[in-house]
Amino acid sequence: MPRRSAAAHPDAAAGPVASVSAPDLGAPAADNAVSLARVALLGLDAEHISYTPEGVALMLSDGGDAGARTQSLTVFRGTHFTTCPVRALEDWLRASGCRYGPVFRKVDRWGNVEQRRLGPHALRLILRRRLAALPRGRASLAGGAGPAGGG
Repeated sequence: MPRRSAAAHPDAAAGPVASVSAPDLGAPAADNAVSLARVALLGLDAEHISYTPEGVALMLSDGGDAGARTQSLTVFRGTHFTTCPVRALEDWLRASGCRYGPVFRKVDRWGNVEQRRLGPHALRLILRRRLAALPRGRASLAGGAGPAGGG
């Protein structure tokens, strides 16, 4: 049975990469929650995306077995054309030709999109590279994925 829907509104973020924190849970629990969210996003298939007038609904799962928990995450359209996460997802799906299977796929050094799912280690490297490109002090990310982190 799907869990209650969560919502992520892009305009609530402070810049391109928002700080993730959960002070009431403590750092280890917050780190685990962020790690679980990364794994759930990496496991997202195109068949689990549905578009709504407000944005996009993603059906995320914490595993591939029959007892896996699923949760619906609604991502709202941004007010700015260049920073809208729904638009970025639509652009990626169009450019990659992804109509089914893994949404986040490996791209080789020549720009070819492979059929394989992107792995957690590749995600860490991408996040590190993107965070390093931001002005200093602009963003932080729980889980040690920042430029100086040990993730």
